[in-house]
Amino acid sequence: MKQVLVASSVALASQLGLSLKVPASLVEVELDAADCFSHSCSEGYVLKSNFHEITGSSDSECCQPTCALWSCTGHFVANESYKGNTGSSNEQCCDQTCAAVTCPKDQKVPLELRDSAGRTAKDCCKDTCAAVVCEPFHVPIRANLHSVYPDGEDQSFCCEPTCGAYTCDYRKGLVLDPAKRMVANPSDATCCTATCSKTACPAGFETRPENANKDAREVECCEPLCSSHSCSSGWVPDETRAERVGNTDQECCRRTCKEYTCSAGWATNPAAANKIGVDDETCCSKTCAQFQEQCTGDYAPNGATNNTVGHTAEKCCSKTCALYSCGTGVVIPKGQSVVGSSEELCCEDSRCPAMRSMTKIEKCNSLGEDVCSKHFVELKNTITNKTDALACQMTDIGLCGLGEVPEVLPADCAE
Repeated sequence: MKQVLVASSVALASQLGLSLKVPASLVEVELDAADCFSHSCSEGYVLKSNFHEITGSSDSECCQPTCALWSCTGHFVANESYKGNTGSSNEQCCDQTCAAVTCPKDQKVPLELRDSAGRTAKDCCKDTCAAVVCEPFHVPIRANLHSVYPDGEDQSFCCEPTCGAYTCDYRKGLVLDPAKRMVANPSDATCCTATCSKTACPAGFETRPENANKDAREVECCEPLCSSHSCSSGWVPDETRAERVGNTDQECCRRTCKEYTCSAGWATNPAAANKIGVDDETCCSKTCAQFQEQCTGDYAPNGATNNTVGHTAEKCCSKTCALYSCGTGVVIPKGQSVVGSSEELCCEDSRCPAMRSMTKIEKCNSLGEDVCSKHFVELKNTITNKTDALACQMTDIGLCGLGEVPEVLPADCAE
């Protein structure tokens, strides 16, 4: 039995193209001519796994086919690495192709992969144009919507520009028609409309420079020149604009002072009514409201003159007592602080300045000659029932007293 096993090993090694060295005493055995041990399988066949139990002398009896003999069909493709495998079916000898894979929405198996090996969407599927978001002012190309786009060419293959991405040539008098921004196949004929620059205006009319390249359907291309405009009251023609487009006073005329409203601190100047100007200096006169801060010193501010035309202290300010000339007596102290110009407000007894330097005392007879005249006393006047201030003075007997005829000091001196 051992000899039979060794012989079978030699036969198997022969089938596999190997050289197996064994002692001669072990292989010298007489074999049956019909035993598969002695059969060599043809190319593409290998011995059956139980060949040592089989009697035969042909491929069909002793051998089984390998994948090298199998031709893949349908959605299957050959794989060189399977040629030595035993088998005789697509499932045993072939790889499934991408043609059998079902892709997710907006994906598809491209033609170049249909016959390639693959079992999953990741292996086989690629995005179609249906998955592409086109750039602004571009729209999908319908014919390519369900086609797989080449790598890096999603926009160029799947999308086409619209008029929104097109530049009309203003030098040809063309401008983009807004209503056609999303129209495909852009061209001058498809996307553009005429501008005012292509409009021929009649005599006395012209196109505003800023309207030259605008849609002739959306603006007034031809407008009258200023030479035909009549200026309103308070305006006079601006000769420098006669040949320019315009139909309003602001465009064609110059404003005069007649219609100008003066600012605060200014009053209308009738003499400037026909002057050309729109400012206070040209059209107005200053009022005293602007001078009040200069009313200082012997003058005081006078709000009653704010609307009076003028710009001098004499016109705009109030005089103080410092400027008053008293008929009798003298001007009161701090005359600049009193607004007025009358004897009653501005003047006092001429003795008042000396009296303000005198000191009130109870009795004069205690004073010496050198200071007697610098004091006074206050006594009740029984006739007028008022208190009088009486000056101390030296009497004939050389004493300080009130004298035979007491000098009554003024009672209305300013403080």
